[in-house]
Amino acid sequence: MIQKHQIQIIRYLLLTLILLLPAGCDKDEEPMIYAPTLVTNNATGLTRYDAVLTGSAIENPKSVGKCKIGFLYAESSSMNNAKEVEAQAEDKNQYNWYYGELKNRNTKYDIIGASYYPFWTEKTAGQIREWADYITAKFDKDILIMETGYSWDKTLPDNTPGQLAHNGPYPDFSPLGQKNFMLELIKEIKQAKDCRILGFLYWDPIFIEVEGMGWELGAKNYVSNTTLFDFEGNRLEALDAFKYNN
Repeated sequence: MIQKHQIQIIRYLLLTLILLLPAGCDKDEEPMIYAPTLVTNNATGLTRYDAVLTGSAIENPKSVGKCKIGFLYAESSSMNNAKEVEAQAEDKNQYNWYYGELKNRNTKYDIIGASYYPFWTEKTAGQIREWADYITAKFDKDILIMETGYSWDKTLPDNTPGQLAHNGPYPDFSPLGQKNFMLELIKEIKQAKDCRILGFLYWDPIFIEVEGMGWELGAKNYVSNTTLFDFEGNRLEALDAFKYNN
């Protein structure tokens, strides 16, 4: 028998669908083909990745600083060896350039998003907090750590390395090591000057090892040793770091 609250939910969903029908819904997807940009030479019909791989992207005199297309970055005008990068926490030069340009162009934004992995940055949580104090003071914006992660096992279930082959300055590959890292990170966030680190997002918390499931259809899961659950789906003690710090 349908309960009263279930009827209310059904009515709400039906009303929402009726309202959406006249408006229509376009598929939300990133375009595959990009027109030439200020830093692209003769790249019509190429994706931005094709432009890099073929070396057809070169520095334009009007570009600012080093040659950049989105998050593609190269030290020289040649993009042959460019790589796609995230703005990792602790990189002052990258942030000074990017957010300095936003300031010069009077661009409006609310917060700064940063990615912090001990593996990629080779930095402790304390060093990241010092970096965040510098960035928030310079640009007067709060910071949210958009991604962080820690390997609690040296390998994946098939005994091959995962995406995070090590934990930078943290040598402990264990569930306890993961928990201690989380506790240290939370402590440093709480000690940030003027409380300007808003928090963090853990990635990927639930992508446990499941046959046939990977980054994409037919691909491998490379992060099952960094989740908040073990290979069988049992909770790890790192979850306690969240429980006692909410």
